[in-house]
Amino acid sequence: PHAAVVSLNDITDRRTAERELERQRTFLRTVLDAVPNLIAVRDRGHRYVMVNRTMADFYGTTPRQMIGKPHSAYIEDPRRVESIQRSDLQILATGGACGPYEAELADAAGAQCWLQVSKRVISDRNGEPNLVLVVGTDITERRRLQEELQRAVEMRETILENSIVGIVFLDRQGRAVW
Repeated sequence: PHAAVVSLNDITDRRTAERELERQRTFLRTVLDAVPNLIAVRDRGHRYVMVNRTMADFYGTTPRQMIGKPHSAYIEDPRRVESIQRSDLQILATGGACGPYEAELADAAGAQCWLQVSKRVISDRNGEPNLVLVVGTDITERRRLQEELQRAVEMRETILENSIVGIVFLDRQGRAVW
């Protein structure tokens, strides 16, 4: 005599949940990659666990290639690497945030760029801080324009202070403003 035991499990709900989870992951990735800011999440070992397309483009790679690698793989200046690690560890120790502050980093082409950076801790289910969220905004052009404006103001001051002719600036009401 032959016997067989057959067990059937309805996995429709599980498959539906898996599809929904994948749809949500795809949506989140699409949103993150659409943001013009550099976004990354690093673990306690300073390894990337998530990066968006903008961050990967900044370093001339892909988000997938960055996952699991430490930020030191993309930053050549050992002092900058140490500073970033110290900052991350301090945020993890306090469970707090840092920034915004300005930092100068080299992009994939070696160009020096200025970023406005903010960091926040991400805690696990038990409330333990275990990840650091980093958001950076490229402010290189803004910094360049600020420096250009400062040079123009200094040049105007030098010209006015050294002019042998009297120069007066009037506002719209005809009042002397300088």
